Amino acid sequence: DEIVKEQALDLLSKMPADFIEEEYRSQILKLRGPPRLEERGLLVPLNMFLFQELQRLQSIIAIVRSNLTAIAMAIEGTVVMTADLLEDLNSVFDGRVPKRWTHDASGAEISWLLPNIGSWFT
Repeated sequence: DEIVKEQALDLLSKMPADFIEEEYRSQILKLRGPPRLEERGLLVPLNMFLFQELQRLQSIIAIVRSNLTAIAMAIEGTVVMTADLLEDLNSVFDGRVPKRWTHDASGAEISWLLPNIGSWFT
């Protein structure tokens, strides 16, 4: 368990900072569209796509950060070790990506699928 706790804390230290929606929204609002298009910001389809992808990425960052924190706290005994946390703990120990990071509660895919946890942090 201590090995997984160290891994979880190490992965937490490698996590990027949160994307602040107001900051990236203001940056995207300044972006122009294609050369012959006068529209700017979120009226440009590619800019809207970028905005949505950043929202999605921030959601995944929050899920991963929360999950790794919960795993470390469960190992310490600060929170209850649930069956889901135990499954995530085993995934981290085995170097696999926890299912909670890639699928929501309904089983729908919410992020990219990579074969191992190292691919998420390189």
